[in-house]
Amino acid sequence: MAEDSDEDSDDSEDEFEEFLVTNFLDDTEEVGFMYDMFQIAMHLDKYCNRSECRQVGMGLGGLEWVERKLASRKGCYNMFRMTPTVFYRLHDLLVEKYGLKSSAKSSSIEALGMFFWMVGAQRSVRQAEDRFDRSPGIVQNMFYKVLKCVLKLAADIIKPKDPQFRTMHSRLMDRRFYPFFKDYIGAIGGTHIPVVVSKELFVQHLCHKSITTQNVMACCEL
Repeated sequence: MAEDSDEDSDDSEDEFEEFLVTNFLDDTEEVGFMYDMFQIAMHLDKYCNRSECRQVGMGLGGLEWVERKLASRKGCYNMFRMTPTVFYRLHDLLVEKYGLKSSAKSSSIEALGMFFWMVGAQRSVRQAEDRFDRSPGIVQNMFYKVLKCVLKLAADIIKPKDPQFRTMHSRLMDRRFYPFFKDYIGAIGGTHIPVVVSKELFVQHLCHKSITTQNVMACCEL
């Protein structure tokens, strides 16, 4: 539908330009004036005619829904994959040390609840829009606000115990392993990502779970 509307808009612009050339070709100044006014009108129609503010429906709003789930240990764990105690402790930590803040349009509690509700079961922005009665733009802003804080927290938690790599595991000191792991500073692991492949490549990508996957190795610098 969006592509059709864009095509209709382009067609209307072309028709208007043809109308100007046909009827006002002899008066260059008037053509320029009319064209400028047309461009202003198109700009106003595209950027200044905003839709009405979203009205909260008959059900619970986002914050009320999150608070109701936090009041139930089972409901909180089912929706956010953690107990209310852990949720509030994490919320306080993100607020105090990692910059999570409430805004005029949403609270930090609602934003954190929405974040874990979405990542806990791979829910989309449209699903969050319906559940929390928020616009897609606000949902994305709330999600990425929490995500930035969680990434800062992860950088402080996910790191080697010995940044200088001065120690080696006792099992690797065994003569069977030591020649191969001498001077190693870490380990590399892979993961299988589900993929869709052609029939000719089905067997090559078939894994032990009877689905087609691609073995991916990801490396990051801490």
